Amino acid sequence: MIALAVLVELLAELALYAAAARWLGEAHGVPLWTSGVLALGAFLGVRAGLLALLYLRAGIGRGFLRFLPGELWALLVIYTLGLLAQRRLAPRDPVRMARGVLPVVFVHGILCNAGVWHRMLAALARQGTANLFTLNLTPPLASMDRFARQLAERVEEACRATGTERAIIVGHSMGGLVARAWIARLGGAARAARLVTLGSPHRGSLLARGFPARWAREMLCGSEWLARLAGETVPITSIYSRADEFVAPQESARLEGARNVALERLGHLGLLRSEEVLRLVAAEIASARGGRLS
Repeated sequence: MIALAVLVELLAELALYAAAARWLGEAHGVPLWTSGVLALGAFLGVRAGLLALLYLRAGIGRGFLRFLPGELWALLVIYTLGLLAQRRLAPRDPVRMARGVLPVVFVHGILCNAGVWHRMLAALARQGTANLFTLNLTPPLASMDRFARQLAERVEEACRATGTERAIIVGHSMGGLVARAWIARLGGAARAARLVTLGSPHRGSLLARGFPARWAREMLCGSEWLARLAGETVPITSIYSRADEFVAPQESARLEGARNVALERLGHLGLLRSEEVLRLVAAEIASARGGRLS
């Protein structure tokens, strides 16, 4: 569903640029290559402008200009290549299986699909990591409780496939909250060996206000839904960035009782492509598996 929406948006945008190029050529004699350069500038400018607004709304200030190029690149790669080629780059079932080894279930965040994990999955696979599972949360505007039930089903499938009783969960953004809901209210505490969250707004985000989705109301700072996450828990590591433009305030990603790892100069999407984050996640997987990745 998300991949189709992204494809439709990109095709509509390309059609608009093509029409503008034709008009510039016919009405003003602008060469086609010049129109192409202008179209590329508009394509990048719109996305850079939206990211800049998010940084400012998140209270990061003008210092965001240092992070903007990297986050723009992450946005382009993830929301084009990653989401559109999800089935090929981030398949639902593992490429490499190993019986008796704890599975890892990757849970994506808002308005995307498992394709966001393509770089991390590929890097872990190169290190020989087995049993890497993904899922797509649907429909995209539903409640996080509904997503938590989907995660519960996926974990059961992963445990049956690997012959294990527990699983490691890695969640980005909303995915971390979905995992905590599963742990706190759906029996996940007995199934989760460890939870690793990347840029998850554990205490909510001010930027969720006004978005027309059930998960957005649940994600608001001080919401009743967030309060109900307290209770049974498992070993949790929260990896977050002080330059996150989606989590506001950024310290909302700190979770009491968890191992909190604060990073600098990484945007919300940059967390998914960072070598430092990859090393941290790989270390957490290895630790939960008794000191080995495979």
